[in-house]
Amino acid sequence: MKRPMGGAVHRQWMRELRLYMLVGGMPQAVATYIKHNNMQEVDNVKRDILALYENDLMRIDASGRISKLFFNIPSQLNSNAF
Repeated sequence: MKRPMGGAVHRQWMRELRLYMLVGGMPQAVATYIKHNNMQEVDNVKRDILALYENDLMRIDASGRISKLFFNIPSQLNSNAF
């Protein structure tokens, strides 16, 4: 039998979903959030990870073309080009 979960439960689950989307699934970011409960520190960890990715990509292609492609993925996924 399907029944509505109720407003309070829905709000709690929506808060949890937003937190999940903010922290992301990177293990270092999750561990930082659990340890410090500070979104600024989580953001710093995620930025450090992205900087490592960019450095690795620059080693592969010093022109930066691959890095540009990598960092354009979110905007391409967000576009209605499908």
